[in-house]
Amino acid sequence: MNQELDEDENDEAAQEIIDEDELGMLTRLKELKKTYRANFTELKSIKTQVNQVQQAIDHAKQQLVTDFEEWFEENYEMF
Repeated sequence: MNQELDEDENDEAAQEIIDEDELGMLTRLKELKKTYRANFTELKSIKTQVNQVQQAIDHAKQQLVTDFEEWFEENYEMF
């Protein structure tokens, strides 16, 4: 039974030990995840800004149509 525990402990220790390449990959993965999160946050912010600009454009278009219709009625109502 003690031998089984020793083998389990050795297996766990072997799994915990990583080589330099794996450490480099894990470090790179951590950096990439951090970059991804930052870029995703920036993307959400930009999407919000785009939505706000689109709403402003839609409002400006509607105002232009309204103003044109009023101008047209004032200037050509008698015809």
